Order: sequence, then structure tokens, then C-alpha cells
Amino acid sequence: MVTPQIYAARRQAAIKFKSIVGIRDGKNEVVIAIRRHAGRFPVYAVRNGDHLECYNIVNGGMAPDGRRISSNGVMTG
Repeated sequence: MVTPQIYAARRQAAIKFKSIVGIRDGKNEVVIAIRRHAGRFPVYAVRNGDHLECYNIVNGGMAPDGRRISSNGVMTG
């Protein structure tokens, strides 16, 4: 259940995240917080046109795993 306090904290975290993205000159990393959920996590992906191609890290390299994330956030594959 999401309480008003949890909602407010999540909203502030989102605002803070947006404020730091623009000041990281030359960086292309996004730091994420891990949370509990039923899906596979973390998900690594790179942009390919209008979608993200997912991959696993295998022996220090990128190995495509066949999943995609659409521009509206739907994962397939």
C-alpha cells in the first residue's frame, strides 16, 4: 500500500534525480536504487533507435538476451 508519505518521498526522489542528470557533464551513467519486486533485476540495456536492447554481462562483456524495452516501457522477449 502506498501511503501519502511514501508517495511524497517518491515524488521528491524523482525531482532530485531529474535535477542531477543535467549537471553530470560527459557522464553517461545513471545510478539506480535497488528495490524488491518480482522481476529480474538489474536490467542492462542500450538504446537502439526508439527502443532499448537488453543484455547480460558475461565474462566482462555484453551478451544480448533477446529482450527489448519499448519507448513506452513495455519489455518483450
